[in-house]
Parts: sequence; C-alpha cells; structure tokens
Amino acid sequence: MKVASEHYTTITSVLHSKTRISARIQRDGTIGTIRWLGEDPTHVLLDEVPRQNKLVRGDTVVTSGYNAVFPEGVLIGTIDSFVKEPDKNFWTVRVKLAVDFSRLIYVYLVTSRPKVERDTVEARAGVLPEGEVKP
Repeated sequence: MKVASEHYTTITSVLHSKTRISARIQRDGTIGTIRWLGEDPTHVLLDEVPRQNKLVRGDTVVTSGYNAVFPEGVLIGTIDSFVKEPDKNFWTVRVKLAVDFSRLIYVYLVTSRPKVERDTVEARAGVLPEGEVKP
C-alpha cells in the first residue's frame, strides 16, 4: 500500500520493478528479498540467500514479517530453480509465484496496526527495525 484515505487506497504490485519484499524459506527460515525483474509475470527472484545454504526445488517461500507492510507467513510462491553464480556469494533463486497475476480479478486490502501503535509495542519488546532484537 502506498497511500490510503478513508475510502481509497493506492497499492504497488509485487510485479513492480521497485517493489522489495522481505521473504523467508519456510523449511529452514532462510531470509531473503523478493524482487521482480520486469519480464515474466509468473516468477520473481529471491535475492540475498547465502551460497552455503542448502536449497530445495519446491520449497515454500512466504513473507518474513520483517517489515510493516506484509504480515508474516503470507504465501509468495515456491522455489523453481537456483544457480550458484561463480562471481557472487549468493544464490540466484527463481521463485514461481503462487498467484497468477494475469488472471487476478479481486484483491483484498488487509489493514495492519497503526504505525505509532506498532512502533510503541516493538520498542517495549526491544525489537529493532528489520526484526532484530536488542541484546
């Protein structure tokens, strides 16, 4: 969601070149960032997955909950393929989206706690931005 009023909301799709979503591989908790390359509406990339992590085709990818926009555990898709690039420390992971955006008719707006309330609760719990916990 970008901007909201009482009766209207503007949103940005996952199929937008500037959208970044914090994601988690459900099987092992590995965290990465989802982004769309602007070509194939059925796939996105999962970035920042370290090369030492074991990946499995078909693993489920969900939202991590490490940002204020998406709640934790929302299905994004499944790992379709992955490649170790020789000059990088991370996997190149291709994720097949769980939603066919070319056939999408209805969307639902899910409201979250007001930012001030969320910030207050997180501060009391010792949670830092990005989901890190104070030592």
